[in-house]
Amino acid sequence: MMTRHLPTLPTPGDRLRWAREQLGIRATDVETRFGWNVNTYKSSENNTRGLTRGKALRYAAGLKVPSGWLLTGEGSPYQAVDAQEIAMLVKFRRLTGEHRGVVNNLVDNLLEMQGDGTREPPRKAKVVHYPGDKAKPRTPMNG
Repeated sequence: MMTRHLPTLPTPGDRLRWAREQLGIRATDVETRFGWNVNTYKSSENNTRGLTRGKALRYAAGLKVPSGWLLTGEGSPYQAVDAQEIAMLVKFRRLTGEHRGVVNNLVDNLLEMQGDGTREPPRKAKVVHYPGDKAKPRTPMNG
């Protein structure tokens, strides 16, 4: 089993920056990716503005780390994985590379439809009129 070594992260801003970098996100992209005010976020990351509990909860949800860890540094930034997630990973690893790509695209589309704040909001469904039928909205699920 591989052991992860966490760098010394003494301040909430250091932990915030580390969590963002682990996801490969630039500070300037937090507004478009999460809807956060970029100046407020940068102030929190640079420790020029305190990190409130509310901001810690919001940032933690987007950056996939516990809010308590962001605030205090206690505990681990790695969230526990439940049995269902492990079962999904085991199944995913059995897929071929091509099928993994299909699953990744499906998950991306579902997240987009869900509007979870990590992607652009879903586009409004197009209305398509079929001869003799009522107007039927077109979505990624029904073509």
